[in-house]
Amino acid sequence: MKQFSIVFFCMIFISCSNRKNTVSEDKSNCEIKLGTSEELQQQYLHFTKDCSFCEKEFENFKKVKKGVLLYHWKEGIGSNQFLIVDFDKGFSFFIKSEDFTKQKDFILEDKKKLSFILEALEKGNYYQSCEGFDGHSDLYVLIVRNNDEMKVQYFSGFTDLYKVKTADINVSSIKEVFEIMERNYYRSIPINKK
Repeated sequence: MKQFSIVFFCMIFISCSNRKNTVSEDKSNCEIKLGTSEELQQQYLHFTKDCSFCEKEFENFKKVKKGVLLYHWKEGIGSNQFLIVDFDKGFSFFIKSEDFTKQKDFILEDKKKLSFILEALEKGNYYQSCEGFDGHSDLYVLIVRNNDEMKVQYFSGFTDLYKVKTADINVSSIKEVFEIMERNYYRSIPINKK
């Protein structure tokens, strides 16, 4: 319940922020906005402050010179899950939770595409702000590091990452990174055949 309250207050804070920094075109109840690195980190690190595993993973990722971290927390399940790609360690793809760490293979085409996107991305800090609340939350944090520095942060406390339309090329590329990470994650889950 405490985490739900924190997510709810994060959503209120984000939705009340200045609209002049909006990079989305969609007139729905969600927008993608620019923020500062400190604002975004304050939001997601505050949310995970009671999770020593999470703090450790975010801190460890600062040592990665080139890679992608996708953090996902799902309300109701309360699981904290990290998908991490480290380019410097042979394009290692790790799925981590408090209970397990699994290394998986990444599709070759996705390796090439992700490498290209990381080079093309411009620096930016974005958050998804939604006015409505559909009764449950998924928290997403995407961090991209390149050339030993943080290049992109994206924070969303909402379920539908692909809902907001934008002409911003950087945000469209970030959505592609989400898609590649999620595709390789779901590809790694075995399907039980009866």
